[in-house]
Amino acid sequence: MVVVVSAIAGPAPAAAQIGVCQQGRLSQIDIRNNSLFSPDDIGTRRFSWALSVVNSMHLRTRAEYLRNQVLLDEGGCYDAEALAASVRNIRELSFIARVEVGSRQEADSTWVVQLETWDEWSLGAGVYFDVEGEFQFQGFYVTETNALGRGLRMSFRYRKFRERNDRSLTLASTRFLGSRVRASVAAGATRTGSFFRQEFAYPFVSETGGLHLQSNLQYEDREKSYFTGNEQDLTNVLFPFTDRRVSLLARRRFGVPGALTLVGGEMEVLRRTVSGPVQQVMSKNFETPTTASDSVTALLRPQASPYSYVRLGVTLGLRRIRFTSAVGLDLVSGVQDIALGTELTLAVGRTLGTWGTSVADTYGWFEGFASGQLGPVLANANVRGEGRYLDTSESEMSRWRDMRLSGRGLFYVRPPLSTAQVFTTGVRFNVRGNIDQPYQVVLGGEEGVRGYRDDELPTSSTLVGFVEERVNLQWLRPVVDLGLTVFADYGRGWAHDIPFGQDTGWRASIGGGIRIGFPAGTGSITHVEVAWPIGRAGGGRGPVLRTYWSPIETNR
Repeated sequence: MVVVVSAIAGPAPAAAQIGVCQQGRLSQIDIRNNSLFSPDDIGTRRFSWALSVVNSMHLRTRAEYLRNQVLLDEGGCYDAEALAASVRNIRELSFIARVEVGSRQEADSTWVVQLETWDEWSLGAGVYFDVEGEFQFQGFYVTETNALGRGLRMSFRYRKFRERNDRSLTLASTRFLGSRVRASVAAGATRTGSFFRQEFAYPFVSETGGLHLQSNLQYEDREKSYFTGNEQDLTNVLFPFTDRRVSLLARRRFGVPGALTLVGGEMEVLRRTVSGPVQQVMSKNFETPTTASDSVTALLRPQASPYSYVRLGVTLGLRRIRFTSAVGLDLVSGVQDIALGTELTLAVGRTLGTWGTSVADTYGWFEGFASGQLGPVLANANVRGEGRYLDTSESEMSRWRDMRLSGRGLFYVRPPLSTAQVFTTGVRFNVRGNIDQPYQVVLGGEEGVRGYRDDELPTSSTLVGFVEERVNLQWLRPVVDLGLTVFADYGRGWAHDIPFGQDTGWRASIGGGIRIGFPAGTGSITHVEVAWPIGRAGGGRGPVLRTYWSPIETNR
């Protein structure tokens, strides 16, 4: 047991082992755990009573929980890098809107740290909806993301939209049994059966964290819905299957922050079986699908015998990352972390068994990241590639299977000393080939050409470029974040051998919208956008109205 605990905790810093603190000793950690609004935010504002009511309805994050997130101990050594990592860890918590930290050195040379946080609104109940051309009710949810102020998450969700008819209950903890292990379990019903998912993860807690462990267990009855590209008659084809999956992951880091080497191993078992006949949907009526005709079923034949496997592989990686932060890039007034540098992780392994669904193969994948900043320009890029190589194959079939190359590159340009204006441009790509698993993408949607719906233009590989001007307003702070955006998209899809895939030609759209966050400074931004297709391919179509939540693109 001592060996296990030592491995998880990692070795103590050299200074701590010999009782010498190079930066001094930490005497005190003061924590100010605000609700959504601090007393200073409320002050004598006109509607201060309303802000106080909102605070009274919210159970704030416990100070002890926040203290346990700090990678420093009172009486131990002060470490500025560990303090910065603590702030990044707290900022990543979904129920924390803002975090600020300060430190001062006392006359006796010891350090005092002041940590202040503001919460997100954690209790939610509402409806899922979309407005891509028309209002579409998609279900409802009730969720608490920070129960008892201890980072516990509980939620019930009902989704009924297109092929989905799901009911799910989720329980999760960001500190399982008081440890740094993250745990979650979810179970429920799908349109074709049931599902169960469980995860335990011990993450790299900082750049000095030495160990990452993760296990996943999944059972799920599901369907792949293929869009046909038709607005009437045959609109969708449903391919039902069942996934049974177990995966284990272990990784170890060596080196110092900014120059880390990673080694590890992975094991994954996926048993994927067809669970029923192919069905067809007429005029988007998913309530009464019928068994697909032989001619329609034949179109799915390249993906109709899903690949199952038992895999074992090794992982290697290099990480050369440092961190800074910025205000108002992907967020409005919130602070987001920015990773600068490079990282490369790759894996190679063997498939040990396939239940007769394929011959054995050697598989591999890689992930790359690069980011840099020069004056007002910040650039970053992510790329992932994967595939497998069969031991043998039929003479006319390529031995390279399930090939994928996807990623994105982004540029942020902001006038010096300004947080109110950001120009963003970039490209997203997704290239696929020789796919044996159920697969199809669309060119439309929030990460595609936004003037088209997310059920239009089915295809296999996509390339989309965009430009976007963002203006961050201060009118409603400190209550609400508000921003404006105008954008243009230009992209294309290639069909290859994907069922119902289309060579879309080049498509373009222009649009604008607002970005909203509550409370001000939040790390969660809602987009409300309207976009119009332009050019001859648009065919005089009307606008698409869309709402979605956007991710932070700069962290690592």
